[in-house]
Amino acid sequence: MCRKEEISQIAVKSMVYEVNATPKPGLVDKRNSGAHDDMDYNLFMKSAVSFADCLNEIVEIGYTYTGGNYQELFLRIRQVGIKAEKQMFACTKGVNTHKGILFSLCVLCGAAGHLLAKGDEGYLDAKEVCKLGAKMVEGITYRELRQMGPNKKM
Repeated sequence: MCRKEEISQIAVKSMVYEVNATPKPGLVDKRNSGAHDDMDYNLFMKSAVSFADCLNEIVEIGYTYTGGNYQELFLRIRQVGIKAEKQMFACTKGVNTHKGILFSLCVLCGAAGHLLAKGDEGYLDAKEVCKLGAKMVEGITYRELRQMGPNKKM
């Protein structure tokens, strides 16, 4: 049984559990900073909770979205994801602790919220959440690179 309010909590817990998995050679864990001289366990923990409110907002966007264009849903949550990224960088003083997982969790939280609203209250299927997440970002790499044009640097 899953309630809407729990989705973002589960996402934050996943980041906390990940950094607590020890040992992880080359990566930040409870024992050391691995190959990262700009971050440590405490910074990861602080960062993991810094954007929980944004993830909750994204769940709500997914939950209330009534359209059928899932790339539009992605664009709606993207703005909040950018805000979450800014919160992370403010919290870590510019260190990228979670940018990659933040993108994925934003997509998955939005998808989970949407599916929870559409289906049996309290039940989420992980495969369906991932399928919807894939639809939300389908073609994103092509579109983003095409917008950059041939003469722009990444």
